[in-house]
Amino acid sequence: MKPCYGVCFAFIFLSFCCVAQNDFYNNKINQTTITYLNLGVGVNHTGVFSIGTEIPVAEKFSVFCDLGVGGWGVKFGAGFSYYFKNIAKGGAVSLGYYRVSGSADKTIDVLNEAGNEIPIFLNATGTLNATYSHHIKIGKKHKLSFFGGYGVAMFNKDRAYETMVLNDPVDDFSRRYISLLHPDGFILGVKFMFGLGGR
Repeated sequence: MKPCYGVCFAFIFLSFCCVAQNDFYNNKINQTTITYLNLGVGVNHTGVFSIGTEIPVAEKFSVFCDLGVGGWGVKFGAGFSYYFKNIAKGGAVSLGYYRVSGSADKTIDVLNEAGNEIPIFLNATGTLNATYSHHIKIGKKHKLSFFGGYGVAMFNKDRAYETMVLNDPVDDFSRRYISLLHPDGFILGVKFMFGLGGR
């Protein structure tokens, strides 16, 4: 009789595990959005206009990558986010590294205080961006995200550009303009995020 009891207990235990696993799958995995595709506008994040994707890896964690265009060229970034409630809505904090292409082999003109145009090259550079975002759920899968934060320059900003003139005519007026173009500083923006997958 004892072997029979053991078999019955094992059968009941395995059945319970299967039910619990199925319940977890239905409530967590199968209902979780597999990925978000986003369109965004902002300042000092991923450029003025951006596209990107965010992939949930746990109930409160996700990884993301973004591609955009701004005053310093084409910008690409990647990082991770932690959600205080869940990925579908509420607040989140994010940390990401962003690389900007610069102007490549083209020059841009900046003015100095005397009104002279100075051709300069914008060098590739990078920033470490820390942001807080608030997400509003739209429908079953989508969300609207408002975010703000700060980007820290990872390289010397004085070496982020080069002039084509031997006697550097860049003055404080010019540097302020170049500093505005540089992708570090305060971050503000909004994204619409299209949810794909799940139920």
